[in-house]
Amino acid sequence: MVYKDYYSILMVHPKAEQFVIDSAYKRLAREYHPDLKPDLDKEKMISVNEAYEVLSNPQRRKEFDSEYSRRSGRESTWNKEQASQSDTNAGEQNGQAYSGHSSEETIDDLIGKACVLIRGNNYPPAISLLKRAVDLNPYDRRTEMMLKDAKKTWGQILLRQRY
Repeated sequence: MVYKDYYSILMVHPKAEQFVIDSAYKRLAREYHPDLKPDLDKEKMISVNEAYEVLSNPQRRKEFDSEYSRRSGRESTWNKEQASQSDTNAGEQNGQAYSGHSSEETIDDLIGKACVLIRGNNYPPAISLLKRAVDLNPYDRRTEMMLKDAKKTWGQILLRQRY
């Protein structure tokens, strides 16, 4: 069986929340759907569907993350205990409010912190972190899409509060 990086196919970060994965799938489905654009390669839509089927199912995503971390040498990104612990500390580190600056921050660090903040519905600082991640690597489409989705969601929240 050929290994496929489903995160790359959907252009999302491995720490992405489910709503980010859903949004990425919907965007790619509109872009590659054979009924809407018959001249495009149908294999791309098949890959997008396959990736979404795996990443939208918590059990299958956990299994995929195990394989993904084994192949990439990273920790598993689907750790429920870490996620719930992060929710209680959303935006805080060592009992102090998160200041957001470090001399050795990586794109993964910034995206991970942004995901924690988004999980706690704290969009403005998450958007700021994602902007910094895009500044570090302007060619990373996954980070750009996460930033775009966060801005869109924050805009929708503001509109709901306004009316």
